[in-house]
Amino acid sequence: MIEAEAPHTDRSRWLRRIRALAATTFACAACGVLASEERIALVVGNSDYPAAALNNPVNDAQLVAAALRQLGFDVSERTNLGALAFRRALREFAHRAQYAEGAVVFYYAGHGMQIGGRNFLVPVDVDLRDQDEIRDDAIDVDEMLLGRLSSGRARARIVILDACRDNPFSSGPTRGLDHTRPALSHGPAALIAYAAAPGEPAEDGPPGGNSVYTRHLVQEMLADGVEVERMFKNVRIKVQQETQQRQLPWVNSSLTTDFAFNPAGEHTARRRPTGGFATAGSVTEVTSVTGQD
Repeated sequence: MIEAEAPHTDRSRWLRRIRALAATTFACAACGVLASEERIALVVGNSDYPAAALNNPVNDAQLVAAALRQLGFDVSERTNLGALAFRRALREFAHRAQYAEGAVVFYYAGHGMQIGGRNFLVPVDVDLRDQDEIRDDAIDVDEMLLGRLSSGRARARIVILDACRDNPFSSGPTRGLDHTRPALSHGPAALIAYAAAPGEPAEDGPPGGNSVYTRHLVQEMLADGVEVERMFKNVRIKVQQETQQRQLPWVNSSLTTDFAFNPAGEHTARRRPTGGFATAGSVTEVTSVTGQD
């Protein structure tokens, strides 16, 4: 009886080994895909406008850049860009994005406005009081950003605009950017996130800190295994709560695959991001760097 059961016992043992090997092989293959996918980002923060300076876009850009580096992105971080430098940075980024097959992220903090149905991001050397100069020299979101990114091979193209902190043409409430529909005009695999609802302002935050939107954005980016559309929903809820419903973040998406900034916590190992930030091994540590507890 013992001899008869031996072959069965050996076969069961081998089956368990084969299954374990298959599981290990699959897991390693999946890790290899994640590790080999190129993740690139351009992060821009413009604060030093001569006629209408902003408190925190440079701080916001530094915080986002540090978080993205921790999450495995190759980040180009630029601050206080004039018109020529802004165009050059976008051109170089769009060229790199053509060949990236993973994730492509553009983040902007600074003045933005909507004129004649078109959205503009404003370089620091453009006269905010002159709408004609803005049309001529500011960054047309559709033409110079979304249009250039639409032809790449990335499985996720994400544009985040924490823009229009106030309206230089009015002493009243700020006016936010109009909202582009990526599913209709810029192909699949695109998500565009706005800090506020159509026509509404985005709060800049106290001097030396971060905007409400960007602070919650970074917290949610670092959360383990949260799919990106759910992540932005979490940001929306927290911003609404903190601003007592004054600010409602908005998202347009044509993504066709799942994407997470921090899949299964792979990128939360403690390591020091470049750019002078303390290690952001947890959400609490990241926010404490900016003085926003």
